Amino acid sequence: MKTEPYKIQSDLLRITLCGGFHQFQNYFQEIKQVMQSKTQIGEAFFTTRHEDYVMKGYQEGSGSSSIGRHLLTEMIKELVGCKRNESEYMLNQKESYGFSDAIEAIKTKFKTDYDQAVLELGHIRTLTNNLIRANEKIIDERYLPLYRKLTTGDIQGRVSSEKVHFLTNLISSYSFSNHSKHYPGNHWTNTTMKRLVPIEQIIIHSGIFELESFTTEENEVIIFNPEHELKITTEAKIENYPDYKPELLKIIIPE
Repeated sequence: MKTEPYKIQSDLLRITLCGGFHQFQNYFQEIKQVMQSKTQIGEAFFTTRHEDYVMKGYQEGSGSSSIGRHLLTEMIKELVGCKRNESEYMLNQKESYGFSDAIEAIKTKFKTDYDQAVLELGHIRTLTNNLIRANEKIIDERYLPLYRKLTTGDIQGRVSSEKVHFLTNLISSYSFSNHSKHYPGNHWTNTTMKRLVPIEQIIIHSGIFELESFTTEENEVIIFNPEHELKITTEAKIENYPDYKPELLKIIIPE
């Protein structure tokens, strides 16, 4: 029986995931003031109609110019005790926009709110992991198959002939099925990677534990990556690399 979506109690966690920073002027103005003092970023970037609007929640924009992306990364990093750094590209963007200073300001000025957000995110992760173990088809009692479209920059014509080292961001979005069609922009390819992800690396799985206001049309699963890089090869070539671990990314070439 389908249950009601989980209602996120923390305002800060909800807007980090789902958007709506402009509705909470205490957070909005603090982030804006710090970012502008550190980078002189213009007013336009804080208006919703601007194409590079920086006050997006994760589901509104998970790219490098989204405060939701970087705030969620920080929360997850603290939650799991992850010691690795963010990817160089994502970290550079974070610094150039002034997100690092803004996040530190939020953590300091709204410490109770921030701590409660991380605590609730941990609760969501625990519930999600328990439901996955109880309901999903687990491989080797630990791994869940997930899917992700690759960009033109990811593959560059290489995956059909050799193994590729795939650099990861600290958090990533995957799909729980290979049928997601909601990938805008011409930088996405029709090539999909299938990854066996350890259950404990899964934070949010919208197909098994629905969150209120968090869209599921992308079949979205948010995970963290303790690894800086992963290896990719095709299904046809996999037997050539017996040293690969179960978390191998297998490429599905479209027909």
